[in-house]
Amino acid sequence: MSSARAELTWRSPGLLALYVLVFCGIAVSFLAGAYPLGPSAVMGFLFAQDLPATDATVASLRAVRIIGALSVGAALAISGLLLQSLTRNELAEPGLLGISSGAGLAVVLYTALFPGELTLLSSTGAAIVGAVVSGTMAFALAGGFSSVGASKTRLILSGAVLALLFAALTTTVLSLDTNTLGDTRVWLAGSLADRPPNVVVPLGVIILIVALLAWAYSGRFTILSMGDETATGLGIDPLQTRVLSLLFALCFAGLAVAIAGPIGFVGLIAPHVARSIVGGRLTMCLPVAVLVGAALLLFSDAIVRILAPPAEAPVGVATLLIGAPFFLLILRRGA
Repeated sequence: MSSARAELTWRSPGLLALYVLVFCGIAVSFLAGAYPLGPSAVMGFLFAQDLPATDATVASLRAVRIIGALSVGAALAISGLLLQSLTRNELAEPGLLGISSGAGLAVVLYTALFPGELTLLSSTGAAIVGAVVSGTMAFALAGGFSSVGASKTRLILSGAVLALLFAALTTTVLSLDTNTLGDTRVWLAGSLADRPPNVVVPLGVIILIVALLAWAYSGRFTILSMGDETATGLGIDPLQTRVLSLLFALCFAGLAVAIAGPIGFVGLIAPHVARSIVGGRLTMCLPVAVLVGAALLLFSDAIVRILAPPAEAPVGVATLLIGAPFFLLILRRGA
């Protein structure tokens, strides 16, 4: 722990920059959009002052959107970080492994099978179950749990095939059930728009609690990334720790999908940026990845609102445009 703190102090300019970036992202998210909301209105909202009804409503909607961006960005960042550490594969992230698509398909299936019964609990449960099933399938197709470290390409290809399969199944369900299509069309593209506060806020709190739990185990996960022999020598059960790490990763992916639908590449970019700032020790890398993921999603969501108001694209489109070149860059350098 002491070395991690020393590393944090030595790299503190990078962390300070991230704090400022997240703060700026929150400020821009409050101000950006078709309806002009000035800084005085934002301050009035934050300090519970009397505001014109329209200003108060818009500020409230944007506050929910900000909580969604912070929560989803953090969840995807941790999911990607744990998957990359677990598989020792720098390309691993919930979108590329088909986990987000599987979670999305599960929610669509539940919506089609039980119309009108989609609640916070059922949608979250369906998304997490979908993430666990699709993640298990990706690892099984890659050759099993113990060999994923030696089959990086196979894991990514397995995930890509599963993502295509889940997308095809989702399209099939939606083409047969137009009511479900209407309910999930925007959400499936990965969007923070019009997400109800009774979904975003509780799930944001759950993500925070689970993130603290994951951080508490991050020391074990770091030791596991050094190899099974090292972990065993230090008294850590490799299989048990590996399963726990995977469950955390899949749970975060499911929670993110439950809020905003499948959003790609945040789980790829955030861990890489975090490691470049604080190194590979998960005890430090995890909170920094959270800041990076949150900032990335805040600015991505602001961009889609600024480009052509009042119209806006899903935030998943922005992360795709940012993440695709990043993916190719990692691929080019031989990850």
